[in-house]
Amino acid sequence: EKQLLNESFYISSFSMLVSSLFNLGRFEEIIDLEKDYLEYTQNRNKISTTSPITDFYIGASFANLGNFSDGIIYIIQAQKNVGGVAEYEYIDSVIKQIMDYL
Repeated sequence: EKQLLNESFYISSFSMLVSSLFNLGRFEEIIDLEKDYLEYTQNRNKISTTSPITDFYIGASFANLGNFSDGIIYIIQAQKNVGGVAEYEYIDSVIKQIMDYL
């Protein structure tokens, strides 16, 4: 008998994949996954199904590849959804660095 996996398993797995690729500096591969991520998030009613760290890594990948306009959108989205003050402040510092660069 087939067992259905909880949707949170897929979200966590995708987040771990993006995090791993980011740590390896494989930004192009993360950007390639962004299309699937966008499709997934647009088909969900709850923003809680997305991961702030995934948004941050996608945004940082865009920024690392020179696409700051797409990058900042994801990074701001990540900042809106983080739970802690330290994470918020860290992301805020990244946003300021990007703005200073521009």
